[in-house]
Amino acid sequence: MINEISNGDLTIVGFFSKGENGTSGSCFVKDGNVAIYSKGSLQALIYGDKITDGSNSPLGAVSKTNLNNTFRLREFFPGMTAVADLFYDGNVARVQPIAPIEPFCNGIAPVPNIYGKDIKSARKLLKNYGWKPENTEADQSDSIAKELNSEGITEVDSCSGTGFGFCNFDYQREGGISLNVITMGDDFTVTDYGAHCPEQ
Repeated sequence: MINEISNGDLTIVGFFSKGENGTSGSCFVKDGNVAIYSKGSLQALIYGDKITDGSNSPLGAVSKTNLNNTFRLREFFPGMTAVADLFYDGNVARVQPIAPIEPFCNGIAPVPNIYGKDIKSARKLLKNYGWKPENTEADQSDSIAKELNSEGITEVDSCSGTGFGFCNFDYQREGGISLNVITMGDDFTVTDYGAHCPEQ
């Protein structure tokens, strides 16, 4: 099993039957699937594409969203990049493109679909939706963050510098709402994000 989430009577499980060890303690999935259970009874099974060329499965993990009856399907790969949305309303299960916008904080903080975009493209999109880059002073020992600062990317909080090259970027908007964006690799590709809503 890869991961499991619950939502009321629903339990959605990501799992795989074939995989291999990767770098930095990771695991590369070759046969990933997602199952939907209601009160312990299997309702639907989503199969990943059959892998025939030695590449990795684009499916295997799942996470919640703020959209009604909608969950996010992800690769089980470091960063767990989102690949599609899973709609399930108790009757119909449907795999569909990632929603163009995900609302946060009771709908007042929309986040556009920035998965798979480089951080410079992502920040332009975020600005269009009212998010402002934070001015974060880079750690002087973090050479990657310092370089990004020099290119005008002031919101970089930290970069791992090793392994898969994860970096964190911070944004904010009115009302004290903040957004953290995670990227991976030398091209700083967005793999995940999360918003924090202040208590009302």
